[in-house]
Amino acid sequence: MIKDNPKEMTDSFFPKSFHYIPNNPLKTQRFNEFVLVDTDYVEITHTRDNKDNINQPLFDPKPFSRMFNPTGYTYYDYMKAWSNILYINPEKHSWFVWLKRGITLKFPKWFVKWFYNFGPTPNIFPLDILEVYNYFRDNSTYVPRYKLVSFVASQSITWILAWEYLVIPQFEDENIELKLLTRRIKVRWWKKFNHDLISKAKKIEWLKTNKSKNNPIHKTELNKESLFLLEKQHLMVDLVASTSAEEFFNKEKSIQGTSSQDKSDEGSNQSNSYLRNEDMFD
Repeated sequence: MIKDNPKEMTDSFFPKSFHYIPNNPLKTQRFNEFVLVDTDYVEITHTRDNKDNINQPLFDPKPFSRMFNPTGYTYYDYMKAWSNILYINPEKHSWFVWLKRGITLKFPKWFVKWFYNFGPTPNIFPLDILEVYNYFRDNSTYVPRYKLVSFVASQSITWILAWEYLVIPQFEDENIELKLLTRRIKVRWWKKFNHDLISKAKKIEWLKTNKSKNNPIHKTELNKESLFLLEKQHLMVDLVASTSAEEFFNKEKSIQGTSSQDKSDEGSNQSNSYLRNEDMFD
């Protein structure tokens, strides 16, 4: 019998007090909290470690600063903790989240993915904040995928985060009784946020001050692989838009004719820091 009640389903799927399947039963909610607090990247309690960043191979364990079982954690535990820590009491618990002003804006890819899963989106911004964000997006030189997280982090934007279980059919055909247990993430604007902290004038000044840190993106500064992917995307869109075989082949010839010119125009390749430092975790 297929259960439609998320509570009944999760009681069957997950261990007690868990809202995900742990790879180790000892890696509890408290373990995930301790991982983030102990690295000094997140403030959840007053217990934290003042040591430096994780500086060991990803699977090498790092000992906790206090007694705990397990006695340490790896960088993979650290990455998972950012998501697992949020899964507390669906529908009854919410998080008040912000990124501390002044932190480095060089984020690894896995954190950007986390942000897009759990962070705010422009459609929840009030109009005045949205105007400032649009200016930042159009005038900053961050890699496009990093602009939203860079804006939110640099201005310490605060948001409210909650989640709930959702049971949905896997197929549109009602005769197929296969359903999926999913999580729905909900974010909303914190109404008490001080809008005076963010203004277009302040953002213009901030962009000027941080211009040297933004690593301007020009075509000659992208590494070859990233440039190839960008050009490939543009060319594919152009080819797909062809309405006839003749038009398609004409565009193809035009592309071949300009490829040698593009190669001769390449300057020195100084990669953008985001692209150079992106890790392997998608």
